[in-house]
Amino acid sequence: MRPTFTIIVPLALTAAVVTIVCCHNNGSRNPTFGVSNISAGQSYGQVQQALAGPGTHEFTLMVDNEHLLCVSYAFGHPANRFYFVMQHDRLIRLTRPPPFANRIKTDPDGARVSVLLPVNPEDRLKDVMSSDNLLGRDLKQEIYGGASATPSNLGPAAGLVGMVNAAGRAEVERQYKRNGELKRHFDPFVIDLGMTADQVVAHYGEALQTETSSDGSIIAVYGKREDLPEVNDDLFSWLLVKYQDNRVASVYSHDFFPSNLRTK
Repeated sequence: MRPTFTIIVPLALTAAVVTIVCCHNNGSRNPTFGVSNISAGQSYGQVQQALAGPGTHEFTLMVDNEHLLCVSYAFGHPANRFYFVMQHDRLIRLTRPPPFANRIKTDPDGARVSVLLPVNPEDRLKDVMSSDNLLGRDLKQEIYGGASATPSNLGPAAGLVGMVNAAGRAEVERQYKRNGELKRHFDPFVIDLGMTADQVVAHYGEALQTETSSDGSIIAVYGKREDLPEVNDDLFSWLLVKYQDNRVASVYSHDFFPSNLRTK
């Protein structure tokens, strides 16, 4: 029977043991021409070499002694992202990100709008592992639909700065610079499974929230309450860390971090 965590949203995470790391790149580079070099069995290092850089962490965890690595990259546009799943550092799956759960609500004007629900990390993990596997297909066709893509070296800040006046330019640059600092500070790759809570605190500072799950595990949230409204791409992520026996058992961020926890 899987435990259900008492933490804002139901985080029914299995207690037993898969190491999964999932990431997406920041959209500031275009890995178009490395797609044809991707194949089953590659390591994460080979994927980074083929796609011109690392991805951004999504989650890390252990299940049944299997080490899985899932990285996602944006191709041509931040919204055109794909997950790369590895087992024991060997690529076994490439999928489109599953859709996020949502509900329909009626606003004060009577219009019906779709509202995204906070993600359940375990449910999303299951969706990723059961999604259609694109490996073995024509990846350029799958990713670009046959359309040609133009590489761009402009980062999100560089692209936006040209669109604002001089008065706003400095603020946009300041926010992107601060976002970069926070991304480096809360880099989920700097902690490893098995680290103690004290070691994690040494990197991130004290947790903003902690909860105890039904199986005795501790769930901790790390992040910084800072408003960066001009950063509309690649915003730094808060982290959700699960401890078992005072050791890191899993780490969730970005697509797998419950958004409502940012407001607490």
